[in-house]
Amino acid sequence: MDLEDVMSSRGRARIIKVLAFEGEVNISKLVKSTGLSYPTVCSHLAKLKEIGLVDEVSYGRVRIFRIRDRELATLIRQVITKLEKITSSET
Repeated sequence: MDLEDVMSSRGRARIIKVLAFEGEVNISKLVKSTGLSYPTVCSHLAKLKEIGLVDEVSYGRVRIFRIRDRELATLIRQVITKLEKITSSET
Protein backbone atom coordinates (compact mmCIF):
# COMPACT_ATOMS: atom_id res chain seq x y z
CA MET A 1 0.00 0.00 0.00
CA ASP A 2 1.36 3.42 -0.93
CA LEU A 3 0.36 7.00 -0.17
CA GLU A 4 -2.16 7.13 -3.02
CA ASP A 5 -3.88 4.02 -1.70
CA VAL A 6 -4.00 5.47 1.81
CA MET A 7 -5.41 8.82 0.74
CA SER A 8 -7.76 7.43 -1.92
CA SER A 9 -10.11 6.30 0.82
CA ARG A 10 -12.33 8.95 2.37
CA GLY A 11 -12.74 6.70 5.39
CA ARG A 12 -9.00 6.50 6.01
CA ALA A 13 -8.71 10.24 5.46
CA ARG A 14 -11.41 10.83 8.10
CA ILE A 15 -9.63 8.55 10.55
CA ILE A 16 -6.29 10.29 9.94
CA LYS A 17 -7.95 13.67 10.50
CA VAL A 18 -9.50 12.58 13.81
CA LEU A 19 -6.23 11.09 15.00
CA ALA A 20 -4.28 14.21 13.99
CA PHE A 21 -6.63 16.55 15.85
CA GLU A 22 -7.58 14.37 18.83
CA GLY A 23 -4.31 12.55 19.49
CA GLU A 24 -4.94 9.21 21.18
CA VAL A 25 -8.38 7.83 20.36
CA ASN A 26 -10.16 4.53 20.97
CA ILE A 27 -12.17 2.73 18.30
CA SER A 28 -15.55 3.79 19.72
CA LYS A 29 -14.60 7.46 19.43
CA LEU A 30 -13.32 6.91 15.88
CA VAL A 31 -16.61 5.23 14.93
CA LYS A 32 -18.59 8.13 16.42
CA SER A 33 -16.35 10.87 15.00
CA THR A 34 -16.11 9.47 11.47
CA GLY A 35 -19.59 8.03 11.05
CA LEU A 36 -18.04 4.81 9.80
CA SER A 37 -19.04 1.35 11.02
CA TYR A 38 -16.94 -0.50 13.58
CA PRO A 39 -15.74 -3.14 11.06
CA THR A 40 -14.81 -0.42 8.55
CA VAL A 41 -12.82 1.52 11.14
CA CYS A 42 -11.03 -1.67 12.20
CA SER A 43 -10.16 -2.48 8.58
CA HIS A 44 -8.82 1.02 7.90
CA LEU A 45 -6.80 1.03 11.13
CA ALA A 46 -5.24 -2.32 10.19
CA LYS A 47 -4.08 -0.85 6.88
CA LEU A 48 -2.78 2.33 8.53
CA LYS A 49 -0.89 0.22 11.09
CA GLU A 50 0.48 -2.00 8.31
CA ILE A 51 2.18 0.96 6.60
CA GLY A 52 3.45 2.35 9.90
CA LEU A 53 1.35 5.50 10.03
CA VAL A 54 -0.63 4.52 13.14
CA ASP A 55 0.38 2.94 16.44
CA GLU A 56 -1.86 0.90 18.73
CA VAL A 57 -1.50 0.79 22.50
CA SER A 58 -3.58 -1.51 24.69
CA TYR A 59 -4.66 -0.66 28.20
CA GLY A 60 -6.33 -3.85 29.33
CA ARG A 61 -9.20 -4.40 26.88
CA VAL A 62 -9.13 -0.83 25.56
CA ARG A 63 -7.18 -0.22 22.37
CA ILE A 64 -5.93 3.31 21.74
CA PHE A 65 -4.72 4.52 18.35
CA ARG A 66 -2.53 7.48 17.43
CA ILE A 67 -0.44 8.74 14.55
CA ARG A 68 3.00 7.27 15.15
CA ASP A 69 5.01 10.44 14.44
CA ARG A 70 3.97 13.52 16.43
CA GLU A 71 5.61 15.90 13.95
CA LEU A 72 3.63 14.28 11.15
CA ALA A 73 0.41 14.67 13.17
CA THR A 74 1.20 18.38 13.58
CA LEU A 75 1.87 18.74 9.87
CA ILE A 76 -1.39 16.95 8.98
CA ARG A 77 -3.32 19.32 11.29
CA GLN A 78 -1.67 22.34 9.66
CA VAL A 79 -2.38 21.13 6.12
CA ILE A 80 -6.02 20.28 6.91
CA THR A 81 -6.58 23.63 8.63
CA LYS A 82 -5.06 25.52 5.69
CA LEU A 83 -7.05 23.55 3.11
CA GLU A 84 -10.28 24.12 5.04
CA LYS A 85 -9.59 27.88 5.10
CA ILE A 86 -8.89 27.92 1.38
CA THR A 87 -11.96 25.92 0.44
CA SER A 88 -14.27 27.85 2.76
CA SER A 89 -13.11 31.21 1.35
CA GLU A 90 -13.86 30.06 -2.21
CA THR A 91 -17.59 29.66 -1.51
